[in-house]
Amino acid sequence: MLLAEISVLAKSVVTDKSFGFSKGSAVDRSTWLSILIMMPTKEVQALVQKARHAWLTRNADEFVNLFTDSSDFITPGFRCVGPTKIRHAFTDYAASFDEVQIDIRSIIQEGNRIVIEWDWHDREKATGKRTHAEDAIAIELEGMKIRRWREYIDVIKSHESKRS
Repeated sequence: MLLAEISVLAKSVVTDKSFGFSKGSAVDRSTWLSILIMMPTKEVQALVQKARHAWLTRNADEFVNLFTDSSDFITPGFRCVGPTKIRHAFTDYAASFDEVQIDIRSIIQEGNRIVIEWDWHDREKATGKRTHAEDAIAIELEGMKIRRWREYIDVIKSHESKRS
């Protein structure tokens, strides 16, 4: 029954020009499902994986290349505007932390907006302090570049490593 309902909804959605389709357009099943249940496109999934990879490898160039020239990067208590300031914030973080692990929990897309939920683990180099946080990131795209990255962070636990 669900597939029949999706089919009916898909036929009504095709007349909505906000999706870039016109009546009678041939659209494959995965596109309909992406539209109807807000699944991220393959391009958006790739973009999120690139962001994750950049953090894991502490690669500022890879991360900054995901952003527009006038982008905002906002985390609790902190805001950077433009690639130069984003690069500086990224390299400051990379110099102070290692052992980054990111587990993506979900990616939701609606048009040019994305919400990512991921678990973040890292270790502060100077103290050995380990942190686990659950993050929610709201992203606004311009084309396939990030125009705005707004991150909400809930620290779950933080503790000192035992040193030998």
